Amino acid sequence: MTVTRPESTHLRQQAFALLDQQRHLEAETVFAQGAAAFPGDAALAFGLAQTRYELGKPAAALFGRAVELSPERPEVLRNHALALISEGRGDDARGLLAARLAADPDWLDGHKALATLNWTSGDRVHFADHLAPACRARPANAALWLAWFSNLAQARQWSEALCVLDEAERHLGSTPALLTSRLFAACEMQDQTAERMIETTAGLEGITVSLCRVRHYLRTGRGRDAEAEALRFINTPSAPLFWPYLSLAWRLADDPRHQWLDRPEVTIRSVKVDLSSAELAELAEVLRGLHVMRHPYI
Repeated sequence: MTVTRPESTHLRQQAFALLDQQRHLEAETVFAQGAAAFPGDAALAFGLAQTRYELGKPAAALFGRAVELSPERPEVLRNHALALISEGRGDDARGLLAARLAADPDWLDGHKALATLNWTSGDRVHFADHLAPACRARPANAALWLAWFSNLAQARQWSEALCVLDEAERHLGSTPALLTSRLFAACEMQDQTAERMIETTAGLEGITVSLCRVRHYLRTGRGRDAEAEALRFINTPSAPLFWPYLSLAWRLADDPRHQWLDRPEVTIRSVKVDLSSAELAELAEVLRGLHVMRHPYI
């Protein structure tokens, strides 16, 4: 039977609909049929690779083909790198990412993937060094400077992170984003300048600014101030970020609302898992196979 181009579109739609329904095994079958019938279809090639990767199956070779078909899509190359990592080929993944970043230093997702790979592979010092030449090659790209700072801040490398902000300000000036970053650093370091930074940034608004205030207020025993700041967001899409801090504020104040919010009698319980020793051994083998890196994420 000759398969026509409309049938290629139908196969893609069918497979992605199955993914939407969390029916990955069925989607894999449809993607495989489609990729075999239409070897030049980039969407089918990527769908097959991604589905097999999400099923925990080897997918690096499939992603390699998908990259060949859509070299203009950096996210396909990123996922190729992730598949290589899952198959124990971290050096190959690092080479892929580094080569793309050399050609496209503005690629933020690539920087994030490479920094994560370096960190989880055991490099706790130079894991984000690749952002330095990118920032200096694109000094007007504020997002790159913030990405470099964010990686170092997550690793609690405060001295280096503050140096990044100093260098960024020489190129960008004192922007609200850089000021927010300084606030974040001061609050997380519990630095003596934190209170002054809270006052300096009183006119700034934003999720990060408010989270900094809430965390600082809780650390300094100002639970009611933390509560007031967090309550501003509970009817917004950012509510999940602030509910845990409300719980802390209410528990510190012995406010009964924390019982209403946390409901430990409902949300915490023990459940007997009826697995045989053989099934537990198989589960353990699968889990160990999933965790191939030397260190956890930051």
